[in-house]
Amino acid sequence: MKTFIRVVELWVPERTRMRLEFGGGLYDDGLSAFKAVSEELHFGYDEGLPGKAWACGHPVILTKFANSYFKRTDQAAAAGLTCGVAVPVFAGEFLQAVLVLFCGDDEAHVGAIELWHNDPDLSHEMGLVMAITAPRTCSNSTPATPDFRAASACPDAPGRRACR
Repeated sequence: MKTFIRVVELWVPERTRMRLEFGGGLYDDGLSAFKAVSEELHFGYDEGLPGKAWACGHPVILTKFANSYFKRTDQAAAAGLTCGVAVPVFAGEFLQAVLVLFCGDDEAHVGAIELWHNDPDLSHEMGLVMAITAPRTCSNSTPATPDFRAASACPDAPGRRACR
């Protein structure tokens, strides 16, 4: 049995804070080609998976790369990566980094990632927003709960716009 998470990448703001650059990563065996492509990339605000998480100001789960804003669809497919999660890390309103986890959905990789949310204006309880699991359920992920969508997908923080 192998872990569901096959790649971990860290994207950090460049000196100008206008784009994200590759800050390092951990890659499963056999993913050196995907790593090489990643090391050369940069993402602007709301561009690609890391940029989308930056713009939203909250974690973003992308369950399918094809026909989306994802920038490395062909390379991900060749590497057996089927879905990803991007988690922005802020200090106040300043982005410090975006952590991206890529997962492989096949019989050899087992695991799950869940995204939970709490909006104290709606409830004091946590609610499941989305879950992705393996094997063979990455594309059948649990959709966002109505409460989360009604609460707004992105906080109305300065410099962050709504993501839908």
